[in-house]
Amino acid sequence: MVSNQQNRTWPNYRQRCLPLYKTHTTSKTIVAAITSKIRFYEVLRAFGREINLVEFWDILDKNGNATGRIHERGKPMRKDDYHLTVNVWIENDNGEYLISQRSSNKSFPNVWECTGGNAVCGDDSLTTALKEVKEELGIILEPRNGRVIKHRLRRCDACNHCLADVWLFRQNVDLATVTLAPDETSGVMWASSNEIDRMIDEGTFRTWRAFAYMDELQEWSLGS
Repeated sequence: MVSNQQNRTWPNYRQRCLPLYKTHTTSKTIVAAITSKIRFYEVLRAFGREINLVEFWDILDKNGNATGRIHERGKPMRKDDYHLTVNVWIENDNGEYLISQRSSNKSFPNVWECTGGNAVCGDDSLTTALKEVKEELGIILEPRNGRVIKHRLRRCDACNHCLADVWLFRQNVDLATVTLAPDETSGVMWASSNEIDRMIDEGTFRTWRAFAYMDELQEWSLGS
């Protein structure tokens, strides 16, 4: 049931969808269905699926604050508009990190990296971190095992509009239980920091420039 407060605020969220309404004819009934902030995000995700899995992001300012606007992935972003991404590192009791290999059909095919992805509308940093790891590797992380070690990091050579949160989870994972998403990942393994450094030098590990903190990663791990 929609509360009175939600009923009072729903037009604002409906208004945020009007650009989509004008762009996509399939959105008429979807925009009309928005009755609250919660429904806004539910309906927006359904709308994305309706128009061939279009992904929408909350637009942030340079300080990481929400602007109240949304952006459709794949379209140019305005200057000084940003969106949230996450880098997720998983460390086991041996001090090794779980890294995955990009699928051959993606950009930078077969290159290794830590798990990561973009936050969709309505999702916060932790939700995105948990979701990306589950979707790409089939691993369910315990929220209590993770912490943000870098916040709103502005380094990425994929685009100039990412604000990245870097997560470190201390959790043992049996590789036999990993379920790879074929369109995302083609392999997974544990690697020490020295092995990752070697892979970076060899060009087989993608840093996206966001991983300029690699030398600090081991220090955070030891200090946790």
